[in-house]
Amino acid sequence: MTSNQPTTSMFLIFVRVFWMGLGPIILTIISFSIISQGGGWFTPADIAFLVVLGALPLARWIEFRRGNPQTSTGEPATPAHLRKYVVGVISLGLAVWSLANLLGN
Repeated sequence: MTSNQPTTSMFLIFVRVFWMGLGPIILTIISFSIISQGGGWFTPADIAFLVVLGALPLARWIEFRRGNPQTSTGEPATPAHLRKYVVGVISLGLAVWSLANLLGN
């Protein structure tokens, strides 16, 4: 895990792109959908949001286990970085989901 070899697997590249950018973009789009459509707390948009939110830490964990995980500064990531990411993304994601539902309903 501490090697500086580049990630070469297309799957691992997708996983990294997903947790770093694509997943948060999808969550943003779904959040705006929840706000604009309303309709309750557990609509299909809410389920989609929670599925994508759950996929973010899963993707980071996959990269951590199979890839070459790095911090934003390019240093090797540690288990502490993974825990911090999981707690942060779940906490922030649930807060955004709650806020979107409060605004939309």
